Amino acid sequence: VCDDATATWKTILEEVDSYDLMILLGDYAYDMDMQNGLVGDEFFQDMQGVASRIPAITTPGNHDFAFDFFHYRQRFFMPGYQNTQNMWFSYTIGGVVFFSFNTEFYFDDGYDAEKDVQYNWMESELQKLQQSEEHLWVIAFSHRPLYCSSDESTCNGNPAKIAMYEELFEKYHVDMYVSGHIHYYERLWPIYKGVPQKFSNPGEYVNPKHTVYVVSGVAGNQEVYTKPYPPRDYSVFTNGEIGFSRFTVEGPNSLTFEQVSSYTGKIIDTFTITRDAPSDTREQAQPQDQEPIFLRSA
Repeated sequence: VCDDATATWKTILEEVDSYDLMILLGDYAYDMDMQNGLVGDEFFQDMQGVASRIPAITTPGNHDFAFDFFHYRQRFFMPGYQNTQNMWFSYTIGGVVFFSFNTEFYFDDGYDAEKDVQYNWMESELQKLQQSEEHLWVIAFSHRPLYCSSDESTCNGNPAKIAMYEELFEKYHVDMYVSGHIHYYERLWPIYKGVPQKFSNPGEYVNPKHTVYVVSGVAGNQEVYTKPYPPRDYSVFTNGEIGFSRFTVEGPNSLTFEQVSSYTGKIIDTFTITRDAPSDTREQAQPQDQEPIFLRSA
């Protein structure tokens, strides 16, 4: 709950009818449990104009951890709620299948059973998807990034804890992984084991062989925003301006991603993923040694 978040909701509301879905990447309200839940109430009042018009899918963040994710479990109702209480699920819309999972399990010692169940569920669902004949975009999202240029331990310490998901993404051809947590925007090349696949045109990824990673954590928060660090070799673009991400699915062979300023509505960054064959074009690739998002269908 802050002025920047209010600006984000206002800009989105102005064009809400052009969207089919919103994705929320965790850390709601800062924090939903504060003042006996009143801060959470205020947050949901702020987003009511948008949430009453388009559906939302979610994932929990570290600021949603209190009381065993109590407020997150009680304030949202995601697919498969009776089985997982919003901790993980998949959802298909507009030619895209989304996989939401909980990275916070890996930063606390009390969730060993949940970690195993979540991982096994995701692998099983990805296997089924791979065996189907549907040519869908596959996008995973959660709160914490696998890759970013920040030198904070909150980024660099993540891959060691959740690296097994990178292996799943690679094995089952997940097209994109989107996360928040770090308070800036960063777009990266397709990556596997820290090695980027670069293209001559940084705005167009043609038949990427690996998962594309995006950090979108700058829609509004009450903490200090993370200064974009010097980009690493696998980074394409970083920006600290308050904004949100959106992408347009233009069919099974083209997806355009944009970062939008919350205060001006201008596009800060854009790139397109194109593919002329199903995602299994990545079978030829060999391992080497070396916050909200909005979907609209074209």
